[in-house]
Amino acid sequence: NAQPDTRTLRLVPRNNAAGLRELFLTATTDGSILKVKMVEAGGATSEISLRNVRENYVAPPDAFQFTPPSGVSVRKR
Repeated sequence: NAQPDTRTLRLVPRNNAAGLRELFLTATTDGSILKVKMVEAGGATSEISLRNVRENYVAPPDAFQFTPPSGVSVRKR
């Protein structure tokens, strides 16, 4: 369901060394990416929708802190 002010670009890799068959980027006509859809060589599909995108945003360091839920064990390499 593409909106009238969007375009979808289909990208096909020259080789499938990464296991990717094709990639679709849906963007507005001003260049903002709204959605990324990846189709793997085996046919599995992943779709990511982007909302509230802020360009040039500097996230605070605590935005990258991960605290595992209670009862989850974390393995370190």
